[in-house]
Amino acid sequence: MLDDRLVAGSVRDPPARTSGRPMKSSMHDEDIDDDVMAIKSIRMSAEKRKTIADDYRLQMKHLNVQSGVYLSFSKLSYTVKLPIGPIGCRVTVDTPLLKDVSGYVKPGMMMLLLGPPGAGKTTLLELLAGRKPRSVNSIVQGEVKVDGKPWSDDFNRIAGYVTQEDIHFPTMTVRETFMFSSKLRNHALVSEMQKEERVDLVLDLLGLSHVADTVVGNELLRGVSGGEKKRVSIGVELVNAPGILFLDEPTTGLDAAAAIEVVQHLRHIADAGVPVICSLLQPSQDIFDLFDSILVLNEREMTYFGPMSEVLDYYEETAGYRCPTGKNVAEFLLEIHTEKAQQYKISEASAPVGMFPMLFQSSVQYDELGSRLWKGIAPADPSTVTHLHSESPFATPVPFQAIQCTLRAVKNMVRNPAALRTRGIRSLIMGLLLGSLFWMMPSDQKGANNRISLLFFCITFTSMGSVASIPQVCEERRVFYHQRASHFYQTISYFISAVLVDIPLSIVESFIFTGLVFWMTGMNSSGYGWHFLMYFGVLFITNMVAKQFCRMCAAATPSIQIASRIAPGLLSIWLVFAGFLIPRNTIPAGWIWMNYISPFRYTLESMAINELVGQSFKCDKNEYVPDAETSAECFNNGKACPISTGEDMLDQFGLYTSYSYMWMDFGILWAFYAIFCTGTFLALAYLNFNVPAAQPPAPDTVDDDSELRTIQRGVNQGYGAVASEEKGENGAYLSFHNLCYTVDLKRSLRERLCGGDNGPSTKQLLFNVNGYGKPGLMVALMGASGAGKTTLLDVLAGRKTGGHIDGQILINGQPKDKFSKRMIGYVEQMSVHMPTLTVSEAIRFSAHMRLPPEISALEKERRVDDVLDKLGLRHVANTIIGEPDAGGISPELRKKTSIGVEMVAEPSILFLDEPTSGLDSQAAEAVMDAARVAANTGVPIICTIHQPSEALFLLFDWVLLLKPGGHVIYFGPLGERGATILEYFRRHGLECSPEKNPADFVLECSGAGIGGVDDDDVSDRAKLKRLMEKFDPQESWLAAPESRMVVDALEQGVTPADHRPMVYSSEYATSLAAQTKLCIRRAFTDKFRRPEVIRAYIMMYIVMALIIGTLYWQLDDSQLGARNRVALIYFSCIFAALGAFAAVPSVVIARAVFYREKPSFLRPFAYFVAQSIADVPFTIIGSCIFSTMIYFMAGLNLSDYGLRYLLFMLTYSLTSVTTVAFAQMVAVIAPTLEVASSIVGVSMSILSLFAGFIIPKLSIPWYWRWLHYASFFKWPLEALSLNEMIGEDFGCPDNRGTIPIPTSNFTSIPYCPISSGTQFIEYQYDMYTTWSAFWVDIGVLFGIYCFFLVITFLGVRYVNHMNR
Repeated sequence: MLDDRLVAGSVRDPPARTSGRPMKSSMHDEDIDDDVMAIKSIRMSAEKRKTIADDYRLQMKHLNVQSGVYLSFSKLSYTVKLPIGPIGCRVTVDTPLLKDVSGYVKPGMMMLLLGPPGAGKTTLLELLAGRKPRSVNSIVQGEVKVDGKPWSDDFNRIAGYVTQEDIHFPTMTVRETFMFSSKLRNHALVSEMQKEERVDLVLDLLGLSHVADTVVGNELLRGVSGGEKKRVSIGVELVNAPGILFLDEPTTGLDAAAAIEVVQHLRHIADAGVPVICSLLQPSQDIFDLFDSILVLNEREMTYFGPMSEVLDYYEETAGYRCPTGKNVAEFLLEIHTEKAQQYKISEASAPVGMFPMLFQSSVQYDELGSRLWKGIAPADPSTVTHLHSESPFATPVPFQAIQCTLRAVKNMVRNPAALRTRGIRSLIMGLLLGSLFWMMPSDQKGANNRISLLFFCITFTSMGSVASIPQVCEERRVFYHQRASHFYQTISYFISAVLVDIPLSIVESFIFTGLVFWMTGMNSSGYGWHFLMYFGVLFITNMVAKQFCRMCAAATPSIQIASRIAPGLLSIWLVFAGFLIPRNTIPAGWIWMNYISPFRYTLESMAINELVGQSFKCDKNEYVPDAETSAECFNNGKACPISTGEDMLDQFGLYTSYSYMWMDFGILWAFYAIFCTGTFLALAYLNFNVPAAQPPAPDTVDDDSELRTIQRGVNQGYGAVASEEKGENGAYLSFHNLCYTVDLKRSLRERLCGGDNGPSTKQLLFNVNGYGKPGLMVALMGASGAGKTTLLDVLAGRKTGGHIDGQILINGQPKDKFSKRMIGYVEQMSVHMPTLTVSEAIRFSAHMRLPPEISALEKERRVDDVLDKLGLRHVANTIIGEPDAGGISPELRKKTSIGVEMVAEPSILFLDEPTSGLDSQAAEAVMDAARVAANTGVPIICTIHQPSEALFLLFDWVLLLKPGGHVIYFGPLGERGATILEYFRRHGLECSPEKNPADFVLECSGAGIGGVDDDDVSDRAKLKRLMEKFDPQESWLAAPESRMVVDALEQGVTPADHRPMVYSSEYATSLAAQTKLCIRRAFTDKFRRPEVIRAYIMMYIVMALIIGTLYWQLDDSQLGARNRVALIYFSCIFAALGAFAAVPSVVIARAVFYREKPSFLRPFAYFVAQSIADVPFTIIGSCIFSTMIYFMAGLNLSDYGLRYLLFMLTYSLTSVTTVAFAQMVAVIAPTLEVASSIVGVSMSILSLFAGFIIPKLSIPWYWRWLHYASFFKWPLEALSLNEMIGEDFGCPDNRGTIPIPTSNFTSIPYCPISSGTQFIEYQYDMYTTWSAFWVDIGVLFGIYCFFLVITFLGVRYVNHMNR
């Protein structure tokens, strides 16, 4: 029977395994007590005779509440609507990503998914694990059953799924990451002690104990290594003791020894009764033999499912393909699905690859599978069926989830000190600034006006500061989507934690700000301080409302760029309708509803009532109206005080004067907060913007006539890949002698590592490393994870931004200089690209940037095409690279694109950091063959590699082997089939068996691997482990003659005297003009490839112009019309600043690409020009649309034959590009996106305050007046006001706006205070009133713009926030 054969063994008969008996499904309290006692005894015996994996297996049997499940799937298909075709002319078609796939696993089984990229492995895993989101654009057909019953939502409770991408919070430590998973995904009957014990076991199991207290990290935060991060992803699932485990390429990034140990531990888990389904890209034969069954996929269809022991017989007897003796079976199975299948055909009658699915469907194996699925895959004993203690898809209740999410959020917040400091300093600085600016406001007319202005600015500052909360939501959203899909917690739990963790911070920053402002400015302090409490409460809830609104925008929009445009735009609309810029009693009837839906209306009214009701105001002698001369001439020396009570001020702005309205407004603000909280929750619950777009299947990776297929593999494989005698002109000699690298330890890290502050302040990562590379020489840099391989590459390639480098690095016998970068190509482990470019555009950009101008453009294009063909990228040449988590190309295609970007530049020295990680065996072979081609042209290659097959290993000429800690233990040739290096270790008692992959053996000799061995284990690997305990590889190497030979060669010099290296006259291959042109073209391509961002940007201007234009519709020449003209100009300037918020994310996101390109070929000035120019056209277009619409809708000054309109539009456009330049300057200098957004928000608030509208120039204390001149809003406000007011006359039609002036005969005469525009801006805002002042304002504004550009360039040139 098929069932019996599935567990009978694999192709090469691995060691006998324990049977996979199902575990009991239920657990009671007394069972737990018994289990605790059993565990103690098990632990005592395990310490003596069991490995960590056995300990894990035994404990999970006693602690697990569910048994391993029976999973079956029949005729499973998945179809999506996918855009196909070149950019600009794409059509949507139904694309099958999976077709009629069937199979099953049972407790104790371990199934391998094998297939080339695009075969559908990830799609199948996501469907089976319940992680594939369903939508109207996707169709799922077929049947999935668990324990014989249809699949249900609670299956995620017991299904562990390890994705290709490592998705974690970078600031959490490894232990904290495991504990979070353990606490939330293990049921409540598992005690806290048992959960912690599970974590400790998994840490030991995966070899992560030494980094348990190290943060996970990311590309900008140094944390665990790439291989360790992959093990963290596996451990997150293992601590849950899953009933079934799905793994998508779990060994990517691990060295060969660690990879086999991980899969061996998975074998132990399967033997404990947990079925495992795992996809792998490059499984070695040892790993392959650990599986029971295999499902082979090709072009989204299955070509085989069945026992490992029958797979070779099936393809030989049914399809006509035979696996050669000694061939890695996994490689054979992959290669027969490609053009390389010809070499395995038994005869010409062998079936073509396209018929494989049809052959399987007509085979006996398929009939047996169908019969078994028809009978049902379920346990014979119903008592062993998986039983969950609740029908909820989540293991823990919502309150517990919320508590754990809150604790995690607090840790993440505390470990982001830059953001915390920014928020605290922002409130402190603004509080001190406003307090000193409005110091002890008097009870005169100036004090009355300043009070309402101060209250409005407090609202402006609070609202603009809230925009800084957008980046956090967008950054955390990816982790949230992943963990919710894995049923860590429900959406409401995550949402509650996000709300709760922000409340204390909001209270603190609101208290700091309000405490300073209230008491320093002399606000209304009557009533035993309750006025202060009300002021604090209103601003606190306003802060919460604004932040929650920004979070809602971030959660409901697909990208941070769109959220950064929508949120500030809507906030600015609400500010306009708050009732200050245009009083409520003057808002047109058609727009009064906007006043009611603006939260800031209720903030302003409640704070104004709190501050002004009951207040009395007087007039100084110069504040009475009219002035003395006018009073004597026209009003019989009569004068009046415009505002005598606080109620007068409230009436002037159309605000209510009763305390009951204050409390009602306070309640309405809480209602707004509840509404935005609900909106945020719904957006998180029902929207998912991180769903990767499906990729169409890839055809065969390389054409038959590719140059790679003409390589003499006999020379390369059998004889250590002897380098070509004919060295290319570009080949360089690299040598490094006694190379050391040391990093400084931060105090917090020092305390964690050393248990106090008395430990060493530095840590050495590399110790006296010696080696060299010659033209045509391929050097494999190998070692266990954490041995310092990437560190050494970074040091040699000049990519380190910190630390201390000692020793000697020579290129062509000379120390590295500024020209060295032209000779170096570096393929980094992280594939960082501009996401909006296509694959061919990314490679083409590198070619035109890095190849010298002597090479024609046509020849450069030919080389680009050649690289596309060599790397098998032709079929995706016109595909957008995209983001890894939002519709981008697959990881292997990203890796190949990274290699292509460097290969096309034809460097003299090529460094590759894990170029085969994430690739299948065929793609890895193609990549390394391409590297071999480059080496054969005379280029030295230094390449780190984790899991090379024997064929790939023998492509190298020499090996530099590192042990953990950064010590060299071997540097020398491989020899014929690795004979030289194997002989070296044989001399020290370490023997490599003939059937073992020499690459795996060498890695194990370096200390690779993450586990121990049983005392009774007699395998070759166990013997080697025991021998390694007595072998000191470092001392042995230092005493070896080979080491002395290396040192002698370095001291004599490896560069021949007759070598004529390339001589460069410039450190860059192309001119500044050419680089600038290319960067500008790329920057504009990036902008145009984001149409949704452009639409949001333009629509923001149009909508805002429509609102403001109709709000200030056809302003008349009344007293109110004069004030509204200046208010309209002021708001227009502030709106330009709000648009600048959108420039921050794009600059910060593009920084990662710049940091990669800058050390290699990119001039900072070229990048700076491109980034500065790219936003200008869109900014000018939006500014022209906005200014044109409001100018004519508001009926502004059209005198001088329309010249006033042109001056307004040009001035406003200059204002807009200046604000964008300021935002870009901050984004370049600030360390993170959140900090940059905070700084921009605070700065815009301060600069708008000192513009001269909210508080006029003469009202600003002398010690703050310099900020008035430093504000770039001051100059356009004055210039645009002059442009509008010069020559404009105002009156008081129907006595509107007049002030009654009492006379001596007890009557009053109406007085119209404003008669001309220049009079108004001079006396009300202390502005100049001549055209010469207008041109001075324009000149100063342009100078400020240029100043921002200079600082931005200096930031691009000298600031680097990527610490390496």
